[in-house]
Amino acid sequence: MIIIRPATPADLPVLAGIFLSSRQHAFPWEDASSFQTGDFDAQREGEVIRLAEDASTGQPLGFISVWTPERFIHHLFVDPDRLGQGVGRRLLDDLAS
Repeated sequence: MIIIRPATPADLPVLAGIFLSSRQHAFPWEDASSFQTGDFDAQREGEVIRLAEDASTGQPLGFISVWTPERFIHHLFVDPDRLGQGVGRRLLDDLAS
C-alpha cells in the first residue's frame, strides 16, 4: 500500500537521491556526472512537496512538488525501481483530493 504525506526536512536527502537517479534513468544519453544531488535543492525552493511511501516499510517511492501560487506541478519523480506500480498516479490523485 502507498501512502502520501507531506515531506519533512528529514526526507529531503532521500528525495534528492530519487531526483538524481530518476534523471539519470530518464536521460541515459546524458553524461551522468552532469546531474548532481544539489540540483534538487535549487529546483524545489519554495515548493510544497508531497511524498509517496510504502506503508509497510516507510521507504520513499517518489514525490511531487508544486509551486502553489500558480498551482503548477514542477516535479513528479518516482524511484526508477518502482516505475509502473502506480506511484505517480497516487501522487497526482492526492493533489485532486
